[in-house]
Amino acid sequence: MISRAFASRLGALTDGRTIGQAYGGGIGGEAARERFILKSMTIGQKLFVDIPVIVDAGDNASDLNLGTSVLKHFVVTTDFRNHQLWLRSKYK
Repeated sequence: MISRAFASRLGALTDGRTIGQAYGGGIGGEAARERFILKSMTIGQKLFVDIPVIVDAGDNASDLNLGTSVLKHFVVTTDFRNHQLWLRSKYK
């Protein structure tokens, strides 16, 4: 998931890619959100391709929220107090 503000700063909503709709639940019931496919993303040495991205138009949306489809490839260590995150590949 990506915030509308961050997607706009990256030009992801105006660069000619196909923007569709996705429906999901949450507080307040079902909501329609914009959806697009990110061609690729590399984290460390791990390449991800054809990643579905949902746009969160809320005012308090985080810039980026990686889901379990990405995070499951890493051992995740978090330091909530200092707002830090470490990702270590599960595979050598």
